[in-house]
Amino acid sequence: MELFSTCVIAWLWLETAVHAGVALEEGSGSHPEDFYRGKILTMKYYFKYELPGVASAAHILKSAETPTLQGDNNDLF
Repeated sequence: MELFSTCVIAWLWLETAVHAGVALEEGSGSHPEDFYRGKILTMKYYFKYELPGVASAAHILKSAETPTLQGDNNDLF
């Protein structure tokens, strides 16, 4: 869930940043420019500091030694 939610949130931030960029370029936004710049900076922060965690979460999930892929409930203890 953590891996998937991090990817979904990154996707949403990317979509938000694209819309913010369009609003800044066209001057069509209903908010001040700082509002849109803040959206873009937040997306950059998320991509730099949060999104890289997906790689380690994927590594853990793909490992055959973790309980995530073991189906035998007799190995719990």
